[in-house]
Amino acid sequence: MQVFNLSGHLSDDSLGLHALNDLPSSQGQRADEHLAQCVTCRSRATQAKTFTSLLRALAKHSNLSLTN
Repeated sequence: MQVFNLSGHLSDDSLGLHALNDLPSSQGQRADEHLAQCVTCRSRATQAKTFTSLLRALAKHSNLSLTN
């Protein structure tokens, strides 16, 4: 999996896995370093984490699981 897309930003997959704290450590470190410098990706990461939190709350309320 590519951590970055062709424009140099974090890929959608990377952002989703980062929101789930499910990136391998080396990729997570690269993502964290990029997020510290990139406002665009930081905004997208915040959106992904918010969406993930909402899904977790919905799953908990519905007695579902979002784990792999």
